[in-house]
Amino acid sequence: RLSGAYWLQRFLSNPDLLNSVDPLWPGLPNKGEQNSYRTTGNSTLRSTFGKNMVNELVGGFQWSPNEFFSNVTAEQFANQDGYGLSFPISTSPTVVITPQPRNTTTWNVSNTLNWLKGSHSLSAGGAYNGVLNRQNAYTVVPNITLGFDTVNDPAIGLFNTTNFPSATAAQLTEARNLYGLLTGRVTSIAGTARLDSATGKYVYNGDLARKSRQDMFALHVQDQWRTTPTLTVNAGLRWDLFLPFTPADNTWSRATIEDICGISGTGNGVGGRGCNLFQPGVQTGTLIPTFDRFEPGDGAFKTNWTDFAPNVGVAWRPDVQDGWLKALLGDPEQATFRAGYAMSYNQERIDRFTANAGANAGGVISASRNTGTGYPLYTGGSAPLLFSQRSLLGAPAFPETPVYPMPAASGDSVNIFPDGELRTPRVHSYSAGLQRSIGRDMALEVRYVGNKNLYTWAEENWNERNLTTSGFLDEFKLAQANLFANIAAGRGNTYAYAGPGTGTAPLPIHLAYMTGRADASNPAAYTGTAAANFSNAAFYNRLSPLEPAVNAQLTALDSTAGRANALAAGLPRNLIVLNPAAGGGTFVVQD
Repeated sequence: RLSGAYWLQRFLSNPDLLNSVDPLWPGLPNKGEQNSYRTTGNSTLRSTFGKNMVNELVGGFQWSPNEFFSNVTAEQFANQDGYGLSFPISTSPTVVITPQPRNTTTWNVSNTLNWLKGSHSLSAGGAYNGVLNRQNAYTVVPNITLGFDTVNDPAIGLFNTTNFPSATAAQLTEARNLYGLLTGRVTSIAGTARLDSATGKYVYNGDLARKSRQDMFALHVQDQWRTTPTLTVNAGLRWDLFLPFTPADNTWSRATIEDICGISGTGNGVGGRGCNLFQPGVQTGTLIPTFDRFEPGDGAFKTNWTDFAPNVGVAWRPDVQDGWLKALLGDPEQATFRAGYAMSYNQERIDRFTANAGANAGGVISASRNTGTGYPLYTGGSAPLLFSQRSLLGAPAFPETPVYPMPAASGDSVNIFPDGELRTPRVHSYSAGLQRSIGRDMALEVRYVGNKNLYTWAEENWNERNLTTSGFLDEFKLAQANLFANIAAGRGNTYAYAGPGTGTAPLPIHLAYMTGRADASNPAAYTGTAAANFSNAAFYNRLSPLEPAVNAQLTALDSTAGRANALAAGLPRNLIVLNPAAGGGTFVVQD
């Protein structure tokens, strides 16, 4: 017997209000649509061989493309001369320039042979499941930001209170922005170079077409044995083989545990973690992490070959025909004890991989032009750069190909699956129950069911700021005491150290991060420009005993400038975080 089913659902949102990409200005064509399909299919072939043997072959698939903003094309920006535009005042006309279609296809095939043999009901078979994830991101036009460059624009001298009497600073800023908008002054050109898997080269605003996959195999055997008319035993064993997630194209990169640990080095950290976590001053590693190519077919983690899942259950009918026990259990044909245990393994979702490995550097690089950290904005001379100068609005000279090993930039995150084995998530299930008849046509069952979930995967950021072994928490408490002492002594709202005998204490970490000075026991170090920091309301308000904000205080200090100051003051690079060179965090998938 052959049977099957097919299910199709289409979701069309025009415009896509769910993702807030409806038109921002009436009459402008730029908008995003979502056109998504949810479709599944399955087929079963059931074959009978003789009187006591049945085979069942089952196949199925899921195909669910989500076309996020695929309707967005360069033609939508023809009335903007082929550019997205961001305005310094008022609502910008551009809502979306980067389509992001995606699709995860799954398919499975399983076969089970059932055989009745005497008092045994046997079954055995196997299964295969496959997952292929596809993600795309591309930009249809560059995005131009209009405004006013207050550092380089020669027109800055026009905007003062001589020309604009009684104007406030906010009004002068608004006037500059309006002038920049009306004259078409360009302050940045956003661009992204994405890696083309086919050529291995970066393409300006190109398509990052990424693929990843996972395969799973299983074998199982089960026996339901009616040992006596009143006792049935059900037992079986399943073997699951989950192959690792792996890239299916050439746009991925990977790191190692050494890159996660950074300057702190590898070691026996908290809970067996492989870095010298929360050990300021231990600097046995390398300062700058690097990334290597993640080759297609290479696994993200080691394969677990021993994932065996047993199950056993019993159903016993005591068959008590008389006496007080019959009165307790009721009808002998209905009274049944049941108990069972089963273990099952869970397949982790593929976005565990795409979110982790996909965040490593290499697939995309910034190709933006601006007056900050990007590529130079003024390539054709001095400021201003005008929107009318089309020949000067092109792509910068970014690298043609990635070069491995690739050093991490200061804002990159470093992401890995551990080098060792990740235990497969599993559930232990327990049940026990008693069924008793209530009258001729009703039965009551009391049952206990318990489940214990183990080794669920989670991503940890090992670059969490260190409040304790860094000494900062203790210093925070001293800062609180300093504030109270200074207020009581009439020195004002400041938590600076005021010297011996003043009821205040030195604050070496605060002082180092704020000023770069190491002489924390010198009261003069807290005066001058430093005094403004210690009397800054943003800092001393976090010392409130009713709502102390310890982590927020440390976050405010631990800036790029603060770290440079602390290093100049002689504090170790890894005082606050494990890997200071990984500004985006260090993320490790753990079980």
